[in-house]
Amino acid sequence: MFGLIALLSSLVAALSPPPHVQPVPIAVGPRYQLPPGAHAVRGMRCTARSTVPIAHVELFVRRRAVLLPAGIGIAPPRRVTDGTVASGRCAYPFSTRDPTGVVYGEPGSRATLADVFRLWGQPLGRHRLLGFTSRRPLRGFVDGVRWHGPPRRIPLGRRNEVVVELGALVPPHSFYLFPETQ
Repeated sequence: MFGLIALLSSLVAALSPPPHVQPVPIAVGPRYQLPPGAHAVRGMRCTARSTVPIAHVELFVRRRAVLLPAGIGIAPPRRVTDGTVASGRCAYPFSTRDPTGVVYGEPGSRATLADVFRLWGQPLGRHRLLGFTSRRPLRGFVDGVRWHGPPRRIPLGRRNEVVVELGALVPPHSFYLFPETQ
């Protein structure tokens, strides 16, 4: 009996997050849950293309996670299955297929965070993220390290973990485990 209890307690400990990781609630409401938009962007063509995961982007506003919606950069009509955009009329150079924050692009892409926000049709500025503003400047992190330039210039393309925060600090993740089956 003692052996079974020891085994169960070790399994629970192994499945628990490290003590420094705090869960962050997902923001709800129309100000936080934005549609993917369908914006044509000057200099970007919408074509049939093959893309791969190039980055994972996490957004935080006021200690709440804001999800990138499925379908950024994929022109309607979109075919959606189980919350994942399977196809659209065409795709721009950068897109999202589901609300996980994974951004897809062409291999060797020179995308920046600003490119994704332009396709999404949402603002990204020094003191602004989406429809929110703050006296404190927007902060960016790449692979857990503070980005010292404007967050809009954060490069995407090396399967990097990008965290952008407005307001109170949320300890950034240093990596994202990309599924290899994508």
